[in-house]
Amino acid sequence: MTVITVCISADVPTDQVAHAAKAAFISAVSMFPRTKALFRSPDASQLHPHFVHTARRRRSRGELIAPREHLAAGAPVRLLNLDWMAQYGYTVYRTRWHVWNQVVKGTQAAKPLSHFLDRHRSTPDDRYTLAQAHRDYQSQSRVAAMEIYNRSGRGLMHLPLDHLEAFQVSCEAYAEIGFQVAVPGNGIVDRHGVLTECRPNTPLQTVWEFISSTRSALQDLSADDRLVALIV
Repeated sequence: MTVITVCISADVPTDQVAHAAKAAFISAVSMFPRTKALFRSPDASQLHPHFVHTARRRRSRGELIAPREHLAAGAPVRLLNLDWMAQYGYTVYRTRWHVWNQVVKGTQAAKPLSHFLDRHRSTPDDRYTLAQAHRDYQSQSRVAAMEIYNRSGRGLMHLPLDHLEAFQVSCEAYAEIGFQVAVPGNGIVDRHGVLTECRPNTPLQTVWEFISSTRSALQDLSADDRLVALIV
C-alpha cells in the first residue's frame, strides 16, 4: 500500500478538495516519466482514511474529507492531530526495532538490497544477473532471519525487509524515521504541485532527504490549508 499526502490550498471549496487532490497527484506524476512508470495508474488513486482528526462539532465535521469515526482522508490542518500521529509512528517504529533486534540477535550486519542492485547495474554484459543479486541479498543470515520470522505467522509484527538499512543504524534513529513519515506516508505533493516520494528499498540517505522535503512542505501550510491522503 502506497500512501501519498497532497497539500491543497485553503481557497479550494470543500466539495472540490478530493477532486483537486487527485488532479494534483496526476499532474505531479506526469511531470516525471520515471515516476509515472512506477505508479502505472495514477488516475486510479483513491481517498484513504489516513489522518486522525479532532473535529467534534457538526460544522467542523463538514470540513472533513471522507470521515470515518476518528479518521478522515483529509481536512484543514487545524482539524488534524498531526502531533499524535507522529508520536504514534515513533512508538510503533521503536517497538518494531526491539522485535527486530531480538529476531536478528547473533547474526552479522547485512548489506541492503540496493548494494547488490548497484553491483548488477555496474557489471558489464550482465555477468552479475539480477537474479544473482537477489540471491546474494537473501542469503545473508540477517535477512534470512527476518524472512523466516515474517513467514512463521507467529510474529508480533511484520519486519519490512526494505527497512534493513535503517534498522541497523540504531533504535532511536529508526524510531525518528517513524516519527517523521507518519504524516506524509510514502510521498507528498506540496502546494507547488511537486511530488517527493520514498519508495521501498530507498537508500537511507535518500530517506533523510525525503524527510527534510516533507518537513518543509508541511511547515509551508497554514492552519486552513488541507491535507488529503490518497492510496495509489
